Amino acid sequence: MFNVLVVDAQYLAPAALRAMIGLASRGARIVLRRDTRCPGRFAETAYASLLRKLRSFPTVANTMSALTLPMPLLTGEDIPEYWARASQTGISIFFANPASRTVKYPMPYDGAGALPAVERVVRVHAAGRSQKVTLRFENNQSLLLEVGTDGTLRFVDIAYAPEER
Repeated sequence: MFNVLVVDAQYLAPAALRAMIGLASRGARIVLRRDTRCPGRFAETAYASLLRKLRSFPTVANTMSALTLPMPLLTGEDIPEYWARASQTGISIFFANPASRTVKYPMPYDGAGALPAVERVVRVHAAGRSQKVTLRFENNQSLLLEVGTDGTLRFVDIAYAPEER
């Protein structure tokens, strides 16, 4: 799911303009950084009216600051890589261990086991609430956080313990 469609193109096909009009009519936020032109040797005569129609929607603007945007799911400094999935019961957020950014192959056996624990602080904005969360990554561990539809936070145990050799 995306919050905004940003278009910064000199030329845009009439079919693309029509598709964006359809999106805008359903409430999609669109940033059209400049007036586009019809590609090709024979410009479609209705192109200017399509562009005017697209610009007439209140959710279409020239800049991001001109739109009212929702708060991002996560804010903070040095946010670990994450994946989020929304469902009927809430949002599941998987946080990759920050050490995963430095993985090199071939990877020695239990190479991540010698890394120190790391903490990151993020703010979760979901279900009408904004909550500060400390993410503590032990070595070999990533985290799974579930945010309920009522805003409750719960860490799911996804601990991984490799077998000793």
